[in-house]
Amino acid sequence: MSGRIVISPTARDSAPKSSQARTSQDLPLPSIDDAVNGRVPWSVLQQGLTLRVPRANFSEGDRIHVFLESEWEGSGFGQATTFTGSGDDAEDATVLVPTERAISMRASRVFLYYLWLAEGVQSGRVEYFVESPIYPAEVVEAVNGEIPIEAAEQGVTVRIPPYEGMRAGDVVSLYWLGSMPACDYIVYRTIGAGEVDRDIEEFIDSRLVAPFKSDEIVVVYRVSRLGLLDKTVGPPRVVRVAVEMSPPTGVYVYSNESLPTESWWPDYETGDETGYPMELELPPDIAVNDVVTCVACNTYYLDGCLIFQKTFDGTSPVMRFYLPLGEEQRSGVRRTFILVERNERLLMASRLKRIRLA
Repeated sequence: MSGRIVISPTARDSAPKSSQARTSQDLPLPSIDDAVNGRVPWSVLQQGLTLRVPRANFSEGDRIHVFLESEWEGSGFGQATTFTGSGDDAEDATVLVPTERAISMRASRVFLYYLWLAEGVQSGRVEYFVESPIYPAEVVEAVNGEIPIEAAEQGVTVRIPPYEGMRAGDVVSLYWLGSMPACDYIVYRTIGAGEVDRDIEEFIDSRLVAPFKSDEIVVVYRVSRLGLLDKTVGPPRVVRVAVEMSPPTGVYVYSNESLPTESWWPDYETGDETGYPMELELPPDIAVNDVVTCVACNTYYLDGCLIFQKTFDGTSPVMRFYLPLGEEQRSGVRRTFILVERNERLLMASRLKRIRLA
């Protein structure tokens, strides 16, 4: 498994050496054969993919491990290969991604890189977009998967892009799926002659959006056609409604775009507090003497929940908490979130965030 270390600007100089990513800018960048301007055509994807690493200064027998990561969980690919040939017979290293695995990456960004095993270094990451005959729906107002609070209170628009083979008479079923049955919504739309190869838009009332400040909303659609048994389902789109306060962020983070959870690294510095540091950017309307509570729960263990509290003294807009060393010996995902209380009444809460300890 590979990723990148993101060091907080406030702690960059004190990052432990073991958590430094070894990415070499001297290694040649890998590529996908037949990609065009950073995009992998659907016609290419259906034949499988060829991943290529230039020979450059590699020698015969040098071994590398090539990775192609996708935004869709479980659809990535990795394989080791060896450079062969010498002199005029020296060849690039290539890895073939089978058609079935390649197609599972459609309609997503993918990230291509490799590890040079003998030297323990990683190449730069190259991003591509993989085309598809059908794409996820979009929530027009969403930014990076979040619907601003103001937009949620007014309602939002779902946009379905044109799909391959679109024709008049197709029935598009749009599903807006939240965590409460009362806020689920289904609408059926028959495509007219003037709507072929155009975006389809549907307004979602605020009563179906605003309640989801701490939950995910899944937006998916299905295309059916009279006389055909096969129904095409578009890839899902997951959005959330923004909240007033962000969840805590790790100071030393092992981040990987294709994984649903972050891995946090510890801080071994001497001082009053050591362990796995996390930072919280306090909301602007927090007041002196407000109580900030950090909760980190590992539900795999009877005593797996840790609760820390601090009182805001007005000196810094950032507050730091530490998960104690030794917690990494307990496997599983931690669910972390922040609560702010004023006069023993809950004022606001962050969204839950899932992390792992390295």
